Amino acid sequence: AVNDYKESVQQAVSVAMTNSNVWSDLIRGFHTRYHSYSIRQVGCDKAQFRNKLMDQEIDFVIAGESGFSLAGLEHNVIRVEQIYLCVPTGHRFDGAQGIYLKDAKEESFVNLPESNSFRGFCDDLFKKAGIAYNAALECDYVMREKLVAAGFGVAITTNASRRQNMNAAGIAYIPVLDAFAKRPIAIIWNPRHYLSRAAVDFRDYVMETEL
Repeated sequence: AVNDYKESVQQAVSVAMTNSNVWSDLIRGFHTRYHSYSIRQVGCDKAQFRNKLMDQEIDFVIAGESGFSLAGLEHNVIRVEQIYLCVPTGHRFDGAQGIYLKDAKEESFVNLPESNSFRGFCDDLFKKAGIAYNAALECDYVMREKLVAAGFGVAITTNASRRQNMNAAGIAYIPVLDAFAKRPIAIIWNPRHYLSRAAVDFRDYVMETEL
């Protein structure tokens, strides 16, 4: 029984992430290579990331490296996201080759909840741009592009989300040209936490895969 338990632990990995839709291809690729491993996605907001890692409740977090304190943790940047402005088709910015945030300061923005790490990143973007912005409403990732397409406002998003939704009707994506409009994404773990064989293989796969 102990051996069976040890074997099951070795074949399991737990990951918390902000937007599971964006990482579906990564998870699919890992499962294809290591089909005997089980993956547990843990749902939590940015305020819980650090505690869950420090309390050794999860193996990894995949999120923006600026979303919470990394003191006592280890991380590896796995990609740097270009930032886009998502607008409804026919909008005055539709078709533009790029835009600076200051040019969109009069727009109404569809935001993610304050508990979401990307929302904090967006708030910081506007602080760096030196402008305030009009938050029209808040919703989750699933609703955001739908509300933009319906004309409720515009939204800040990443290249990963753009790739995920670029075939959706009624929306267009404009690159944000500000030099600071980049978001490093990292895989983060607690070096004091024992990592199973599956967890080590997952970390290696994520770090070697071109995302």
